[in-house]
Amino acid sequence: MFPRMRFFLTPPILAVALLVSACSPEADPGELRDLLVENGLAETHIDISGPDAEGILWATYDMREDCELQLKWDGEEEVLVLGTHTDGYLQEAPEGATLESFDPVELTQTCDGKF
Repeated sequence: MFPRMRFFLTPPILAVALLVSACSPEADPGELRDLLVENGLAETHIDISGPDAEGILWATYDMREDCELQLKWDGEEEVLVLGTHTDGYLQEAPEGATLESFDPVELTQTCDGKF
């Protein structure tokens, strides 16, 4: 390759790299924490991990000593409820269940498998 060819190739490569990074969705942990608190969850019981390779954040919320609510969020849609982890068992929520669809009383009942 001729030395001058590198100068012609570098700007398009940089432009593509910047465009791809700007369009890559990545959920913000602070924004997820705010959403969870707005939906009535106590901030001290929230644990957030990620984002993973797909930009998804995973969260757990300690409902009580033996029950943990499992959530996921892609940064764009509603927060999905995956289920509850109670006494070593995962009780799956119905597909598409969102945190926003539960009131505080209903949310506590998820520990008993009532979705």
